[in-house]
Amino acid sequence: MIMNLRFRPAYGAALIALLLASCAGQTSLDGSGAISNAPASSLYTLTAASAGPITSATAYGSGTIKSLFPGRRTQAVQIADDERTVYALAVFEDGLQTIAVEPNNTNSAIVAVHGLGPGVAGPQGERIGMTFDEVGMSSSRCHAGQQLWAGMPICTANGAQNVTLVFDPGPGNAGKPGQLPSRGAIGKSKLTRIVWTPVR
Repeated sequence: MIMNLRFRPAYGAALIALLLASCAGQTSLDGSGAISNAPASSLYTLTAASAGPITSATAYGSGTIKSLFPGRRTQAVQIADDERTVYALAVFEDGLQTIAVEPNNTNSAIVAVHGLGPGVAGPQGERIGMTFDEVGMSSSRCHAGQQLWAGMPICTANGAQNVTLVFDPGPGNAGKPGQLPSRGAIGKSKLTRIVWTPVR
């Protein structure tokens, strides 16, 4: 089983390195530090209305998810948010885990879609690997993680109240649980996850 490692501040840089290493040969970093060589037309964009082909009306189910991503491999994985680890159905793009679809406790509905790889973009074109400052985020739109993402900036995306951007400031730079790191550390934090929540 492929597992998404839990984001703990002490391991933030290592996790970023693992993500970027897994992309070697397919993606690269441009001068800004953002993963950038996937053409925009190939991205799954997470907006207020949808997460790629997934909308608020999409029912959870492996058959349904597979039909929305034809030709893509899907597999059950374990992912983490700030409070817990859960099982989800991941979609792979060219061998890389790109999206993970999280169901509710009864596997009857989608509660979140996690954008994890270079094939996803946020509502304003945000890409995994971009810094907080490159995204143009304001700390007033953020709160600090409490548990698994302790001290990490968790921010509401510009233009989409139901899209969350999770940034990792790197080892030694995260704030205490519930406390944002210094402004300098926030600005250099790297975007590690884009989370879409359906609005019903």
